[in-house]
Amino acid sequence: MKIHIAGGRLIDPRSGVDTRKDLFIAAGRIIAIGDAPKGFSANRTIDAAGLVVCPGLVDLAARLREPGFEYMATLESELYAAVASGVTSLACPPDTDPPLDEPGLVEMLKFRARNLNQAHVYPIGALTQALKGVQLTEMAELVDAGCVAFSQSDAPMTDNHVLFCGLQYAATFGFCVWLRPQDATLARNGVAHDGQVATRLGLPAIPACAETVALSTILLLTRATGAKVHLCRLSTAEGIEMVRQAKRAGIPVTCDVAIHHVHLSEMDIGYFDPNCYLMPPLRCIASRPRRWHRGCDLLRPHSGRRRCQAIAVCGGRGRRHSLGTSAAIDAEVGGRTRYSSGNRAWQDHLGCGPRHGHRRGSSVSQRNCGHLHIRSGSLLESRAGRP
Repeated sequence: MKIHIAGGRLIDPRSGVDTRKDLFIAAGRIIAIGDAPKGFSANRTIDAAGLVVCPGLVDLAARLREPGFEYMATLESELYAAVASGVTSLACPPDTDPPLDEPGLVEMLKFRARNLNQAHVYPIGALTQALKGVQLTEMAELVDAGCVAFSQSDAPMTDNHVLFCGLQYAATFGFCVWLRPQDATLARNGVAHDGQVATRLGLPAIPACAETVALSTILLLTRATGAKVHLCRLSTAEGIEMVRQAKRAGIPVTCDVAIHHVHLSEMDIGYFDPNCYLMPPLRCIASRPRRWHRGCDLLRPHSGRRRCQAIAVCGGRGRRHSLGTSAAIDAEVGGRTRYSSGNRAWQDHLGCGPRHGHRRGSSVSQRNCGHLHIRSGSLLESRAGRP
């Protein structure tokens, strides 16, 4: 089948392209950009005027609800929401029920995702059994089953000796470990940033140092072991600065910032707005990562268990899905933000790059003028092979 995508804003972060050009596809491959090749006759023409044509986006933490949370959503509905939003690859955290700490669970998830034939799913295995932070999982077996990295998700890791051993093992075999820095004791029972809003509303607070204390420990252990570590959802300017200094010192770390920590602050909680109950919490204006693009590698959507809802328009019919996947589009095509799907270096670091079988797609999407809401058009995944 030959397809002509006409009049769209073509963005390719890898090659630095950001222009309005036509795209020509034949037999699932992109064969020309700009002018049609000789003798090309399209079977289908897509009017992309006012839309963005870009490589498929990557969601770093898409909770697919299976196994264990089918009452909230299903694998099919979550993958459909991702594809409708231009997300063609998803990393799935291990905090399912039961957690992804056994090869059989990982193989089942991969098998179901492959049969649905929607977005590519990259499971993240549990670093410790049942995410209890006591005993390490069989990491090599989980990698053979399909895991691309290991994480505790949001479960606390209170035993630094277990974390040290896990990083040593990961460094030995070249595995990547994803960690969210938050000191469990400083953040105990907290729901909001330790600032004026939490004080006024009487909410249990989480200080900014809950992140930086845990981050200091992780960076020191990473330097001692040489493991590849990715830091998830940094929420403070101090945390970003610490990562920046660690990179200058040669420590193999990367990090990401959630989209809501860039755009929102604790003031958006207003009077107990439940949509602003996030982990880590929204910070004060002075503490939030305003210059995240100078030290951060990626921008991710919010992907907690409690997520806002947005409307995706696909094929003229409105479908409700989580803001976690739809907000990624706004992050990628925003004027001064980075495009996460085009950097091979961080993909390989995280374990989902070309050498891990990641295939890039092509999506057509449209931003809405709302605060963080997007309207998404149809998705066309180009089987263009590995980049």
